[in-house]
Amino acid sequence: IAQYFSRKRSFSFDPKLSATWIGYAALLYNVIQLPIPAYFGHSGGYARAPPPTAVVIGNIIPAPMTLKVMTRCLTNKSGLISFYAVRMLVLALQKLSRALTMYHEASSSAESLWGEAARRLVDDFYQSIPDIKDIISHYRTLTDNDLLQREVTSRLLQLYYEVIPQLALRAKFDVSPMLLASIQKVEAFEGK
Repeated sequence: IAQYFSRKRSFSFDPKLSATWIGYAALLYNVIQLPIPAYFGHSGGYARAPPPTAVVIGNIIPAPMTLKVMTRCLTNKSGLISFYAVRMLVLALQKLSRALTMYHEASSSAESLWGEAARRLVDDFYQSIPDIKDIISHYRTLTDNDLLQREVTSRLLQLYYEVIPQLALRAKFDVSPMLLASIQKVEAFEGK
């Protein structure tokens, strides 16, 4: 995946609601869904050294999904564009979580090459995705009737806190008021 997109310089993912953009978004969505090969593709167990970080990150977040493009997708007026962006970020965080689990399995100690590579992977991942404050801003723009968008964005926020808590906690944002409001809405809905 990383190699394919490194050679495809003409693949523009700038958000504009068109059939071409939707096709690109569907392709990227399916690419992110591809599983990480067992043992990162090494036969017979994990290799002594981890794979290059750029290759792993390129398989988790394809090159067209730059920080700038994904941030623009989140702020786009089209609900479909922001929905695709959020779903792709959810998949990317889930895939990062699986990769980090594999790094942990391959690591014999916290100070191993694999442990250092896992830290580099997380650092590179931070630089490739929107900051949590951008996700929170997007969440705040959603209407109460936009349940699907609210649900998937809530899942994304949850993954930020579970998979990359260092980045999530940098925002110094208290998520409790948003959660309380959501719980109250669910209770009101169930009470009717």
